[in-house]
Amino acid sequence: PSSFPYNQKGSRYELQLLPRKPPRTMSPPPSSNTSHQILETLTPWSKTRSLSPNQMLFRESDSQSSLFIVQSGLIELAMHVPGRSMVPILSVASGELIAWSALLTKQPMTCSAKAIEETQLLEIPVEAIEQLALKNPAFGQDFYRWIALGFSHRLMATRLQLLDLFQHPNA
Repeated sequence: PSSFPYNQKGSRYELQLLPRKPPRTMSPPPSSNTSHQILETLTPWSKTRSLSPNQMLFRESDSQSSLFIVQSGLIELAMHVPGRSMVPILSVASGELIAWSALLTKQPMTCSAKAIEETQLLEIPVEAIEQLALKNPAFGQDFYRWIALGFSHRLMATRLQLLDLFQHPNA
């Protein structure tokens, strides 16, 4: 993990079985100007949304027709676990995407999302993204590559958490 270039301030990502605040994921670094160009293209179809601490963005099994980008603040993602109620699984920080299911699968949300602190989000209707991608294939390619980069970083954060969880106690 120490050779991974995106760990935060040299720290390791530790998984706590019952975290008070779930571990943060790594925000993907801006890749040249691509993320800025994507946001500029989407701005006319998007709107800003503000959440207060503990305010829900959506609940597990809700239908969602928008993708969200955290502009500032912190969102907790949690899942219902039978016998344990809601279990926090991840914190999503500035620059990260929420509600990929709305865009990629059109399935209900697989977790709930609520603000941990004052949070500003950019809300982008999935229909607008799909129409832009159809009309401008270069935008579509850049946008879905950007989404894939987000997946990659979340998977790496999960891998680092698992490495910490299963690390030998004497290591």
